[in-house]
Amino acid sequence: MWQRNQTNALEKRVQQLQHYIPVLELQRTQLIYDESQDMWAVVVEYCEKFRYGVKSEDGHQYSDQLEFLRSSMVQDVALGEHCGVQELMDWWRRYSSVFKDLQLQPKCMQRVSEGFMRVSAILSVTVSVFTLEKVFPNLKTVSLLSKLLGRRLRLPCCLWFEWDASSSRVVRVEMTVNYVTAMMKVFGNLSVVASVLAHAHITRYGGVQVCVASDS
Repeated sequence: MWQRNQTNALEKRVQQLQHYIPVLELQRTQLIYDESQDMWAVVVEYCEKFRYGVKSEDGHQYSDQLEFLRSSMVQDVALGEHCGVQELMDWWRRYSSVFKDLQLQPKCMQRVSEGFMRVSAILSVTVSVFTLEKVFPNLKTVSLLSKLLGRRLRLPCCLWFEWDASSSRVVRVEMTVNYVTAMMKVFGNLSVVASVLAHAHITRYGGVQVCVASDS
């Protein structure tokens, strides 16, 4: 009798717990959805805020961009070999300073796994005399300079965002910029492209290694 009562009680308890399963699944789905939505919203706004790069540090746009980064990312956000919100602003400022008419054009946004998003985009820039002086100072061949000056480069790029659900902030941003495809359209010769890029002030991830105003 005692064993039968225990069995009945256990079966009743199992039935009660089974009623909670749909509720728990719904809560789990809602949490994942909310996290994804928060992350998605931040990434979309990031691409919008920096669509045209960074302008003057004295302007309202600069302050608005900086405030957005501070509110959506941890202060020491990882950026490859560097870190920090200000370093991310400087990355965009350098690009905006040495190239003309910068424009970031997102093509595809994808949540690749929990806490990670990838954005495929085109970074369009125009090569100016200042670009040649700062980014390609070692390029001396007149025929190559004339081909590059004034060209509108469409640079394929990829942005990665790592999201921390506990703080609801981005903890890592990675961006790679591919110059090879665009340069091939300019020069049409892979060996020439390799030589030009080998002596350019461009990092292996596509950042520009130049000093502009306000760089220490």
